[in-house]
Amino acid sequence: MSSSVHELRGRIGAVDEAIEQQKEILRDLVRQRSSIQTELNSLLDPMARLPPELSSDILLQSMPATRTWQSLIKLLCVCRAWHDLALATPSLWGTITDKDIPEGKFAKVLKMCLARAGGLPISLILREGENTFHRILQTLGAHIPRIQHMELSPLHNDSLERMTYPFDGLNSLNISRSDIISKLFVELLRRAPNLVRLDIYDVRFNTASTPRHLTHLTLQRLHFGRPGDWYNSEISILRFLTLPALQSLVISRREITEADLLDFLTRSAPPLRHLNLRLRAEDPHSQGIAACLQLIPGLTHLEITMFADSTHSSFDLWAMDPNVLPALQSLTISEFYQHVSEGYARVLDFLAKRHSSLRSLRLVVTGTQVLDDTVAAALRVFRDEGMSFYVGTRETTFL
Repeated sequence: MSSSVHELRGRIGAVDEAIEQQKEILRDLVRQRSSIQTELNSLLDPMARLPPELSSDILLQSMPATRTWQSLIKLLCVCRAWHDLALATPSLWGTITDKDIPEGKFAKVLKMCLARAGGLPISLILREGENTFHRILQTLGAHIPRIQHMELSPLHNDSLERMTYPFDGLNSLNISRSDIISKLFVELLRRAPNLVRLDIYDVRFNTASTPRHLTHLTLQRLHFGRPGDWYNSEISILRFLTLPALQSLVISRREITEADLLDFLTRSAPPLRHLNLRLRAEDPHSQGIAACLQLIPGLTHLEITMFADSTHSSFDLWAMDPNVLPALQSLTISEFYQHVSEGYARVLDFLAKRHSSLRSLRLVVTGTQVLDDTVAAALRVFRDEGMSFYVGTRETTFL
């Protein structure tokens, strides 16, 4: 009996060994088939025949504008060729976001992205949650100088206070939906001496503790809010900054005063080329805005939203001396309100004086104004000479 059991167990072992051999043969056949299929795909798929650099660029272009972890995972799952190509494309891993990453996994993902990105610059798109910014920066450690772009929303003061690292490589910073102590924010800017772009969206500044004044030598773009957006950011931080390199300024908040703007421009003397303002009416005898514009003769694009009838506004644009803003090429006036009998006549007079340099005019009007045939015909003459026009409401053009 025992001999029979031993013999049967031996036979089972032999069969198991034969099964494993057959499985290995099957696995080898599957690998061969996969290899042949890959070779066939390379012949049939145009992308597979492209140079690797061009294929990598196609992958980058296929990513959504708002980068998420899941969008990257989906790209990896398209096929084996795309998977391998994605892993071998460092620039695909240089944008690091915590959106859609499972809880507790961000540190692992961060380290993987750093390894895959090689030595390329890093963009951080983060929201304050499980992973506070200062902890993420601690994880980054020696890689902090590689940070070129940061989007932080919201940014809390406790994290801001601990962000004491030098950000010498930081080129672009976007802060949104935050309540920030002004002093801490100015010190962050001081630690980013090469910053070029700063966007501040839906941010309130607490000035209870006065910041130490900062002259920032490289900042070229400062946008408070977004053009045409009613979602504002407080501009009080502007009082503590001098920006001699500034080229683009957007202030989408009506509380900016002519005096504050004049002080800033006088102090900074920037080579401003693009200015977008929302203005509130002040003393009708004030000449603040005209004085501001005289300080920026290189301005080429001007956008102004006025919140008053022009007959009471402190700024009479149409009467402005042609020698002011001699380089002006594009003008947009929103909330435009003029008495039809005199308003458009003054616009036409303004255009006659500036038609040699002005290339674009947009008048976004309020109410139910009518553009009569005489005015329309006169505007068409300027348009036929090459000037771009828009006159109408936000929904309907009059011309």
